[in-house]
Amino acid sequence: PAIKPQKRTKKFSPPNKLWSPWRASSFTEYLETEGKLTIEIEQGDEAIPFEILLSVNKYPKENTYSILLSVSERQVKISKILNNFKILLNQSTVNNSLLHLNDGQHKYWLSIDSESLLVKYGQGEARDRMTMIKCDLNEEESNLLREIRYVHIKLDDKNPDLDKYEDKIRIKLGKDPVLNDPPLFIKPTGLALGKMLQFRYRRTAEVENDHRDSLLITQLADICQMLYHDIIQWQLDNNEFSQFSEAIEESINNPQGWIYQKLEMKFKTSTYKNINETYLKIPVRSSITDSDVPFILEIWPPGHYSKIHAHSRSYGIMRNLYGEANVELYSSLSVKHQKRFAQAILKQGDVTWLAPGFNQIHKIINPSSHKPLIIIQAYQDQDENVINNYEYCDYISSNGKLKKNFVPKSDIIYDDFKQIMLHEWKNNHDQKFRRASEARGMFQKSLKHLCFEEYAFLYIPGCLIWSSDQKPNLNSSSSRP
Repeated sequence: PAIKPQKRTKKFSPPNKLWSPWRASSFTEYLETEGKLTIEIEQGDEAIPFEILLSVNKYPKENTYSILLSVSERQVKISKILNNFKILLNQSTVNNSLLHLNDGQHKYWLSIDSESLLVKYGQGEARDRMTMIKCDLNEEESNLLREIRYVHIKLDDKNPDLDKYEDKIRIKLGKDPVLNDPPLFIKPTGLALGKMLQFRYRRTAEVENDHRDSLLITQLADICQMLYHDIIQWQLDNNEFSQFSEAIEESINNPQGWIYQKLEMKFKTSTYKNINETYLKIPVRSSITDSDVPFILEIWPPGHYSKIHAHSRSYGIMRNLYGEANVELYSSLSVKHQKRFAQAILKQGDVTWLAPGFNQIHKIINPSSHKPLIIIQAYQDQDENVINNYEYCDYISSNGKLKKNFVPKSDIIYDDFKQIMLHEWKNNHDQKFRRASEARGMFQKSLKHLCFEEYAFLYIPGCLIWSSDQKPNLNSSSSRP
């Protein structure tokens, strides 16, 4: 049968309820939802085969209506048990869909929806674009799906020591099925847009992006909403220093500029293989809002880019202040399976977001050959009481190795950076002003000298009178008066 139309959820929420079968002393969990859910299993290098059984029965061995997912390093299968028969719905032996061994952290998820009658299996973030196997069910199964109340987890029977996996396997339950992909851009609400216009934070070029697919900030978690309303008020170019962004651009391009020399020093004193991997990270304390959340200002020169990195399950808001950013999203932080599933251009004024389970693994690129990229961002840990301005992150290094628990270091305090840029700007432009003044003085002096000579030729006998576009000819008798 044809796949049923999918309805959009009001909020985009990945699985977020942690469940540990070891601590619960049971590999069976009661479900509160009615035929709509997503379950996610995250495993690392020592991954083991597993099964997820969604059933109407509390006991997994009963032959009652169930949806079964089996994942191993050889194949993936989705089956259903109906009227005491096990029916294969779909399967795959494609490498990317299988269990990954010795390849870092991977997420495997199963989603069911009694309205669209869809069963989906995917890896990475629980979003439709990451679906690898999709099955559609019959209309008469809609009520049966709504009766599913239990999830049963079965791990590798051949492994005699499953207790050691308690801290290596994370299982999460979610009340929403995987339906659509949440847009990457945030559409300003009336209040936020009013503030942007009032304080002139939004330039003409920034208005052009409103037609793109975007979500309302109210569709995101409360933490994201708080971060958004804080960061949307911050501005780089203000009454104190209206040429701040221009000063940054000049400092990048000038070999004597502070930014140019700072990046050269970072490249020479670090493990960067390419100077294009360097950038500036500057912590900012906002004086506009009462929030304790610190901001992070990042400056990427033309052609520079970040490593593929994963944030530590944080909430975050990123706003582009100047230039253009190419944002690439990846399904996992894997050396062997670096699968980019989406990319988007973040134009000046655009705002994007991340949350636990969404947009966590990404790469930022400045695609311009001449213009820097300047972004402001704020992060907060999944625990609302923990504020991380430099939350640790994992990344893939230049030599293709996975690095964990890296804590980025700041390059300079924002107030100091601003004073350096202000001094550079005034010094450079004062010199330009002096050179321009000297040039004007020399021109005026030459003009006065020329006027004196013209005056002499007018009144001294034997001299010629010529117009401004003619050259004098003192020996020409025909030109004598």
